[in-house]
Amino acid sequence: MFGLFVKRHAEAVSAFVRTGVVFAVGETRPRGAVYDTVMSEEDGVHTVRVYFRKSGTKGFGTLLNGVRYLRAVAKGYRTLAGRLGRPDVNHVHVLTRAGLFPLYLRLFSGIPYLVTEHWSRYLPQNPGAYAGFLRKKLTEKIVRRAYAVLPVSPRLADAMKAHGLENDRYLIINNVVDTDAFVPEPHGPACIRWIHVSCFDDGPKNITGLLDAFAEARLRQPALHLTLVGDGVDRGHCENHARARSLGADAVTFTGLLQGEALRDTLRGQDAFVLFSRYENQPVVIIEAFACGLPVVATAVGSIPEMLAGNRGITVASEDGPALTEALLSMGRGGFAFSREAIRAYAVENFSFTEVGKRLYALYLAAKENTAP
Repeated sequence: MFGLFVKRHAEAVSAFVRTGVVFAVGETRPRGAVYDTVMSEEDGVHTVRVYFRKSGTKGFGTLLNGVRYLRAVAKGYRTLAGRLGRPDVNHVHVLTRAGLFPLYLRLFSGIPYLVTEHWSRYLPQNPGAYAGFLRKKLTEKIVRRAYAVLPVSPRLADAMKAHGLENDRYLIINNVVDTDAFVPEPHGPACIRWIHVSCFDDGPKNITGLLDAFAEARLRQPALHLTLVGDGVDRGHCENHARARSLGADAVTFTGLLQGEALRDTLRGQDAFVLFSRYENQPVVIIEAFACGLPVVATAVGSIPEMLAGNRGITVASEDGPALTEALLSMGRGGFAFSREAIRAYAVENFSFTEVGKRLYALYLAAKENTAP
């Protein structure tokens, strides 16, 4: 779930070029091989996962984990190159450590790389998340040497630049949704059935705040229902909070983690989508809702205001529970004018596999032809 946006980018560009992904992940385990390599083909993408034994100790253990991560990436890279040959371009998703090996290849083998960033750690609403002298210096070098930097929102680009991450070619490349799978069902103008999808981390997602606002809205419009999709560290806390606000099964449903067809079918069965996050970049869940023709109520953070412009939804200030309550009631009464067809068309034109894939392919060709340091 956490890396789904990366997987979708790889799938989108794989329609135009042979695409492979290397992913290294540490596992805490007492014995066995230090490295395990698993290769597969998933949705047209050659995928190599390298699992390495992770130390649970601090200090030397942290250094050891860093070395093992880099060795795991190198092993995965050699495995993939043995199948597909030397790559023309490398594409890094989410800094910093994932950019180290591509930087090495750029300096010593001349293979250009691009960087796509999704992480909210650079945003001013997330102070202290981007820290550490060595991390910052390495990130600056990786960004500077990249052919292009491709954040998923203008606000993320501005935040990265504010941290001194300099590159002459910052371009916005949107996240991706499978618009062939996420399609609308017929709905009326009143939005009674609401859905929220997240990783159930109450800090950034403010699910308890959403439940408070929804409880107030339901006092005035008892027909409202909220479906909460996802799992995570705060799921139990959120379920307890719902009970404390007297939100029973007739008011809210917790589905747990849903993916693929189960998520698609659940989204299509709702009237509208709601997100009350404290900070975001470009939420994939909103794009999936758009593809299903759902209007959205969400906080005015990250790129959400631009996404919801054009009568695609209502924005409220972060932490403004009363405003969220009024937005839910407005849509619940059919008081917000929107077109499900226009919302769907916006998703297809801006976030479909074809459109994003074509943009990435054009950048790959440009990077391949211009490899000067």
